[in-house]
Order: sequence, then structure tokens, then C-alpha cells
Amino acid sequence: MGALFVELCMGGKTGQTQDLPLQICYNFTSVGDRLNVKYNSEKHHREALRLKGYDYTQRGAYYVTICTQRRSCLLGTIKDGEMVLNHAGEMVQKIWNDLSIKCPEMVIDEFIIMPNHVHGIIFIVGAPLVGALCVESRMGGQNRAGTRPAPTASLGDIVGIFKSISTHHYAINVHTNNWTSFHGKLWQRNYYDHIIRSDNELNRIRQYILNNTLQWDNDENNPIIFKDRAPTRDAPT
Repeated sequence: MGALFVELCMGGKTGQTQDLPLQICYNFTSVGDRLNVKYNSEKHHREALRLKGYDYTQRGAYYVTICTQRRSCLLGTIKDGEMVLNHAGEMVQKIWNDLSIKCPEMVIDEFIIMPNHVHGIIFIVGAPLVGALCVESRMGGQNRAGTRPAPTASLGDIVGIFKSISTHHYAINVHTNNWTSFHGKLWQRNYYDHIIRSDNELNRIRQYILNNTLQWDNDENNPIIFKDRAPTRDAPT
């Protein structure tokens, strides 16, 4: 089977080019220089509901934003246009980086940890959940009665795993290392997602993520901005 090459950017730095099957990549071709196009964050509200009727286990690329409860700045600060992670931010960054170990059906692309939220691009490539290996494989290729293939994790499953692990480690450090406590839950119950449908859109979102720290003074998630603005609701697309 033929293959296309996709350039994946890990943690703000270009990673190794990876060889993904054609049916996974479809229209995501190798990316050269990123487009210097302003991304309209106003259009993509963080609390939008999932796109009705869409199967979020489908192979493809997704842009997600996950905010802390009450938009509390628990993960670090912006200084001179750069994100300075505190210990909590470093913990969250490591967990995000390691998501593909817990969820082998996904690959992480560009992402940024901000003072009170995370932006990231996730490729779902269709492998089974960790610990949920195909029954047929475990039985030496014999498909016995009553067995069925392992499920593929959805985008919501992946976000849920990230929230659960990071909340667990953060809560431990609240008690052991006096990290700032959070209000009930570390993360907001909901999260924003956007289905990426083209290379140009993928590049624009990558550029938006790369430039996010420079826009902090005008970021709708900046508590100073948010408290003076009534949030809008846009449906996911």
C-alpha cells in the first residue's frame, strides 16, 4: 500500500517525519513552510458542544482547547511573549507528550501549554486503546466465538485520559508540594474541538498555536480579558 509523509511537530518543535498509511493521511500531505496566516480564535469558542452526529473515532486531525476550571492560571506565566512553565505546567506538558503511549491510536502534533489552557492538534490513526489489544491477536490469530475487535478511542476518550491523569498528579502535589489548589476540578467539564479538513487549515492552526503566547494580552482565555467580555457560543465545524 502506498503512503504519504506527514511532518509532525512535537511540543512546539518539529519532530521526525513519520510514515503513515495512505488511508490515514488522505489529504494531509507533507508540510513545508507554515503559512503565516492569522487564525481567528473568536470563531472557535472553547465551550462549544461536539458536532452533532459526528463520529469522533474517525481517523483524521482534530484541534482541541482544554481550559482550567474558572480559567485559573495554574500552569505558569507569560513573560516577554514566552510561556514560562511552573512545575504544574511541566507536569501537564509531560503528560500531553506521553499521551500516545497511553493511546496508541493517536499522534500528537503542534501544541502549547498556556497559563490556564492547552491548545493541541491530535491525529487519530485508528489503533486500539492501551490494554485493549485485539482479542484475535492475543489468541494467536484464532477468532473464537464471542470475541470482537478492540474499540478505537474517541477524541473524548483521549481528552478524558489527559484530564484524569493530570488531575491525579496535580492533586497529589497540592498535598505534598503545596501547589495552588483548584476549585472542585482541575479542568473545565467541557472542551473545544475543531475538525481539521485541509492542509491549509492545519497550517493556519499550527501557526496560531505557535504564536499563541504573543497574543496573550488579547486572548479570550486571559482572565483579565474574560471577566470583561460576555462569552459567545459557536457550533463546532
